[in-house]
Amino acid sequence: MSAGTKAGLVFFLPQLVIMICATILGFVPVFLLAGNPAGLIGCCVVPIAALLMAMPAGFFAAKWHPDRDEITGQAVTAGVVAGIGALLGSIFFWVLVGGLFSTMVDDAALRQILSQMRDIQPDIDLDIPSLRRGLSFAIWGTAAFGVVSGLLSLVFSLIGSLLGMSIARSSLPVPPTEHSLPQ
Repeated sequence: MSAGTKAGLVFFLPQLVIMICATILGFVPVFLLAGNPAGLIGCCVVPIAALLMAMPAGFFAAKWHPDRDEITGQAVTAGVVAGIGALLGSIFFWVLVGGLFSTMVDDAALRQILSQMRDIQPDIDLDIPSLRRGLSFAIWGTAAFGVVSGLLSLVFSLIGSLLGMSIARSSLPVPPTEHSLPQ
């Protein structure tokens, strides 16, 4: 097994768990600062967490691989494997949110939503079963959002692993070249 695969697998599960926690933590500023531009800070939590969690994967992939010329490929492998953990964590979280949202809405809440919709537009042709069918699509919408968020996290994981690799590369000894002067 290559060093990149090993390093990616070491950080696969932590990346998955951190993505779920970072998504939850990202909601705090969004809800507390609703309407305030500072609430957008919550949207940056997940990509930054993916970047920071993938940096050690790239670092260790570079340290564990014996050939200095191939460590970039190893860091990319580590970032992709760790990023797949971020992708799966994001999809899992958003499917769970969509499932909870679609099952927790009761008929009384749907009647209230329907009455408010009829106050706004009296000639609307909706009933409770059609609203219930619409809610069943909530899980698909949140799953699609989870895929997009997960792909963004995967890209940031790849960037993070390359940053980790560059940190490791700066501490690796420089191999002698054939044109180096004898001492």
